[in-house]
Amino acid sequence: MVAAALQGLHIVGRRRNLPNRFPRLAGYLHGEILPRIRRRAHALDVGRWSPLIDATLPSLADLEEDPGRTTVLHADLYRENVPFDWLARPRLIDPLPMLGDPAFDWAFWTVYYDLGHGTSGRLTAASRVSRIPVPVLARWCRLLALDGLLFYAETGDPRAPRMTEVLSDLSASTRRSGT
Repeated sequence: MVAAALQGLHIVGRRRNLPNRFPRLAGYLHGEILPRIRRRAHALDVGRWSPLIDATLPSLADLEEDPGRTTVLHADLYRENVPFDWLARPRLIDPLPMLGDPAFDWAFWTVYYDLGHGTSGRLTAASRVSRIPVPVLARWCRLLALDGLLFYAETGDPRAPRMTEVLSDLSASTRRSGT
């Protein structure tokens, strides 16, 4: 149900002729996320996670959006931002709206909606509903999982090992599929 609601947002976002007042995902990606990942990867002592981080970083270097898919993004799809109304319909609240590739939203939902639980099932559902291939979504998932892992490591968050498992599983499953 959440996947259907997210797809609905993306469809409406593509069809509307909205003014360009929302920030662009490209600016967030190249101005914040990637520099933050690089800074944390070099500044933090990540110990046993270093091989996983080092293996993931090169695959993100040329990550780019598909301009043909540009739409309005929610960009903050944690479970607590998806309550259900009295008719059991999901409501997407508290967005961080921007314009960009919906692969970002699908990856965010895949990684963070229920961290460490059902990730591969959400990735499959995201691909099926969005019609974005799993290898494309998986790269965005690895980006967000790596960013999350480094944040958790920097702040001493106890979810760091769980995020490591998510990143490791995403990396292993995409290696098996040849991407």
